[in-house]
Amino acid sequence: KKKALSLLTPEDRAKCEEAFRNADIDQSEKVDVMELRKMLEMLHNRRIPDSEFGNMMRDYDTNRDGELDFEEFLVCFAYTDEQKKVHFQQQGHSDLTDQCEVHAAEEQEIERSVKIDGVPMAHVTRYLRKELDETAACLQLPCACAIFIFFMI
Repeated sequence: KKKALSLLTPEDRAKCEEAFRNADIDQSEKVDVMELRKMLEMLHNRRIPDSEFGNMMRDYDTNRDGELDFEEFLVCFAYTDEQKKVHFQQQGHSDLTDQCEVHAAEEQEIERSVKIDGVPMAHVTRYLRKELDETAACLQLPCACAIFIFFMI
């Protein structure tokens, strides 16, 4: 993680650290989605469209935790385009061969996506309908048992 710092002058590093601390409102040493969005909207003096914001998080949140640590913050805001290209090539997005690692990475990606994009209303509606249908089926079970017992007697 020190590679990102070595590309900056001490003055630039100090400026980046100050910007990071200002963005990290809860002092968690990470800038979460809400903190980042607030910072960007203040800098640009406009609302950042969800698609633009989501694309930025997908590009720079390399560990997919829905937050930017200091190195990810530097890559996003302090690197030139050429430095970003080199950084991402060095990252190499290592191959995940172990099935458990693949599954964990998929779960982490889903969780990160939910943190950034939210859950689509269609999925929530579909889930609630399924739950209501299952509840209705369970409520009919005592009646079905009573009818079965009635005909058995």
